Amino acid sequence: MVVRTFARAIHSLADLHAFVHAFCDERGIERDRAFDLDLVLEELFTNQVKYHPRGREIEVALEGDVRQVTMTVTDRDVERFDPTSIVEAG
Repeated sequence: MVVRTFARAIHSLADLHAFVHAFCDERGIERDRAFDLDLVLEELFTNQVKYHPRGREIEVALEGDVRQVTMTVTDRDVERFDPTSIVEAG
C-alpha cells in the first residue's frame, strides 16, 4: 500500500495525478486504467475541497496490481457517512 496526503486545495490535483500515474507505472497498470483511477480520484478530491474547503490534508491510499486496485480516500474533517445505513422510502 502506498499512502500520501495532499493539501485540501485544487492546486493539489497535479500532485494527485502524478501520484496515481507513478503508482500505475510501477505496477505495470495500463494508461486507460490509470485514467479511470485518476478520474474517480479527481472527482472525490474536488468534492471534498469544494464542500469542505477548510481542514486538514486529505489522505489517499492505493494498493493492488494489474488485476485489481483499491483506492481509499480519507477526510478526517467530516462526519462519518455510511451509505448502507440509508433506508429507502417506500
